[in-house]
Amino acid sequence: MFQTGASKNLWVDAAIKEGNEALVKGHWTKEERESYIENWTLGLTLTGFLHKMRSSGTLAVFTNAMGNAVGAQSQNVMDWHTYAVYYKGGILAVYDPSFVIGINKLDMCTGVPLLKALVRALRAKGMTRKITELWFGGGTNQGEHCQEVTRAWIEEQIVGKEGAELGKWEKQEGWVHLHF
Repeated sequence: MFQTGASKNLWVDAAIKEGNEALVKGHWTKEERESYIENWTLGLTLTGFLHKMRSSGTLAVFTNAMGNAVGAQSQNVMDWHTYAVYYKGGILAVYDPSFVIGINKLDMCTGVPLLKALVRALRAKGMTRKITELWFGGGTNQGEHCQEVTRAWIEEQIVGKEGAELGKWEKQEGWVHLHF
């Protein structure tokens, strides 16, 4: 997901450039190039995501770059962070594998700029969907495996527990209520 249309356009432009270079060098076929560009083109912006959220429950995976994403991409070094976000009836819960127990304010959380933008948007005047509570859990990541740890948590919650514990944050070990 992209925070703004402008950031999305930067990434799509970079994907087009990268795809064209790979095609010219013979590393990719035309179909591979088109598929790669389409992956970036189809990404939602934050505004698009807000319109797709449902009060009955929305589970999404957020992936955002850490630091200056455009500068890092030009150096072929990218530092990404992945976490899960669940929204239902005004309550936003975040499974962040790198969450540090003891944090009690959203401002103290690191590596979640896209989430912070979502919270600002949900708290903005005139929004139809609001946020009344914010919960955080996780903290099990031992290194740079946030994507796999997040995937395993989603699999456990959806497949293993059939969603039965989603929304029962106060009863789950390691989950804390955060202040805005």
